[in-house]
Amino acid sequence: MALLSIFLSLFIINPSSNELITIGYDSFDKKAYYATFASNDINTVNAELKILKSNPSLLAYEGALLMKKADLVGNPKDKLSFMKEGKNKLETTISKNPSNIEYRFLRYMIQDNAPSFLGYNSNLEDDRKKIISEYKNFDQVVKDAILNYSKISKTLSTDQF
Repeated sequence: MALLSIFLSLFIINPSSNELITIGYDSFDKKAYYATFASNDINTVNAELKILKSNPSLLAYEGALLMKKADLVGNPKDKLSFMKEGKNKLETTISKNPSNIEYRFLRYMIQDNAPSFLGYNSNLEDDRKKIISEYKNFDQVVKDAILNYSKISKTLSTDQF
């Protein structure tokens, strides 16, 4: 999980773009989410998780961030608990929304950096192909996140876009 932390800490969101998604009375700031995801600050992650937990329509984002949190906590039992909870939320959301490629990008970032002993890497190639083929259809914040992540990814490169 430390390797996951190193790679994701290098991930930077482009500050020139911003997108808010309004759901009911709540707003979800994707730019802030991706910046939080890239951080290694447990307090920032916890604050973002509090926002996400208040809106069930953001379950995929919460799941991915819980798996990120697993990398930031010290207790092995907590690591496993956050990883399992996050994986369940993300995978459940993807299974209900298989055409949402952004959710697959969230999973891709986790699987691309997850230690092999976890066995959480079976969707890498399929997700990578879908991210590449649908890249032009993403909003600018997600495009920026993908491009920035591809600079540090083991299996996704900027020349694929």
